[in-house]
Amino acid sequence: DAPAAPALTLAADTRSVSLPAMAEEEHVVSEDSAYLRHAIMEIVENQLRDNDPRETGETLRRLMREGHSEADAKRLIGAVVAAEVYAILKFREQFNHGRFVAALRELPDLPSDEHS
Repeated sequence: DAPAAPALTLAADTRSVSLPAMAEEEHVVSEDSAYLRHAIMEIVENQLRDNDPRETGETLRRLMREGHSEADAKRLIGAVVAAEVYAILKFREQFNHGRFVAALRELPDLPSDEHS
């Protein structure tokens, strides 16, 4: 059973990711969205660099063998990371390695928004 902490951590830049409930100006949403996308992709890069969880790298290689570009494969993996972060925040639970790996195995089919 993989430890929870390494899988969804950011590098040295640990600014909190805030999702405003209702932004009054469109550029605020755009800036937050860009930061969130960057944070998710940083998590993907950290997982690949650290080989933790190892299934992230395995999934990247599989998706590329199936014809996806490296960038597209990383974006697909990022969608799984985002779904896991969402579940962690919404349901106030810890990283679920089994759920995460199951969602990686389903790629390129994207995770649903259902909590399983």
